Parts: sequence; C-alpha cells; structure tokens
Amino acid sequence: MKNKGSLITVLLILIVLGCKCQSDLFNPGKTSVTENEETKVALTNSDVSTADTAETVSVGNLTDKATSLPMPQYPAAAKAAKAQGTVEVNILVDTKGNVVSAEAVSGHPLLRSAAANAARQAKFPPPTLDGKPSNLKGVLSYSFTL
Repeated sequence: MKNKGSLITVLLILIVLGCKCQSDLFNPGKTSVTENEETKVALTNSDVSTADTAETVSVGNLTDKATSLPMPQYPAAAKAAKAQGTVEVNILVDTKGNVVSAEAVSGHPLLRSAAANAARQAKFPPPTLDGKPSNLKGVLSYSFTL
C-alpha cells in the first residue's frame, strides 16, 4: 500500500508541474517547456508568437543550406551493432534560423536519435518569403559509415 501512496504523490506533483508549465505560456518573458519522446525544448513566448504568425514553407532537403551543421556523435551501441546508413530528419526552422523541431523519419533505429540531436543544433539564415519572415519545413540527411 505504501507504493500506491508514493505513486499518487508523484502523479499529483506531475499534474501540478504540468499546470505550471501551461500557465507560463500566458506570461510574457517566461520560459515554457514542451516535451516530446526524445527531448525537452524551451521556447520563450516571443518565439512562439513569431512562429505562430509566420507562414511555413516546405522546401525539401536543407542539408546544403545550413550555415552551421554539426555532425552527429556515432552511438556506441550503433558501432557495436555495425549500424550504418543514411538517416533522414524532418525539421522545422523558425524565423530566426533555429531548428525548433527535429524528428528522424528513416534510417537505422540505433542512429536516429543521434541524427535528430545533431539536427536540433543546426543553424540557418533567417528564412523569408516575399520579404517577410517565414518558417521552413525540410529534411536534413546524415550519413553514418564505419
């Protein structure tokens, strides 16, 4: 029974923290935290409002367009399994040229997380469409060879 009480306490804490994060979305200048399977991404309210109002353009492969494209670390487990190949990562670039979303969509499962983590660090020139700030959707390709 003691474990059940601990579980309830943890759930209550998570609920309270979840409410706190959501309420911060409406406080200018505060940092809000969103979470997906692989990482936590912090966005300020100004980033969210700019991203929401700018048009998003899909442009295909962005690998050659990056001003900074960090190479991924080769995971030890992938090396041990002799995993190789190309990993494709779908990304969203905000109006400032920062990657705000990265999801590996193809490639060896042991290599996907490393590629997505590297993609999140990429930088691009601030995108525009007809002279107005825009967001970009595209793909980054990472080749892993032993």
